[in-house]
Amino acid sequence: MTPSTRQATVVAVLYLLLVGVIAVVALHEYAIDDFLKVWAVLGTLVGVLTGAVPSYFFAVAAGAAKEEQAKAEERAQTILGAADSDTLKGAKELRPDLFK
Repeated sequence: MTPSTRQATVVAVLYLLLVGVIAVVALHEYAIDDFLKVWAVLGTLVGVLTGAVPSYFFAVAAGAAKEEQAKAEERAQTILGAADSDTLKGAKELRPDLFK
C-alpha cells in the first residue's frame, strides 16, 4: 500500500497537534524556567516537523511533475512516430536544436 497525500496530511496534522498539546500542558504545569527546558527538548520535534513535512509534500509534487513530463514526452514520441517524413523534415527546419 502506497501512502497517499491525504494520509500524510493526517499524520502531519496529528504530529503538529501532539507537539502543541505537549507545549500547552507543559506551559500550564511548569513555571516559565521549567517550561523553557521542556521547550528545548521539543525543539527537536519542531525541527523535524518544520523540515520533514514540507520536504515530503515538495517531493510528492516534484514526482507528479516528473511523471507528467514523462507522459508528455511519450505523447510527443508517439505523434512523431505516426507523422510522415515531410512533417518530420518541417519540424527539423523549425527547431533544429531539438533534433540533434
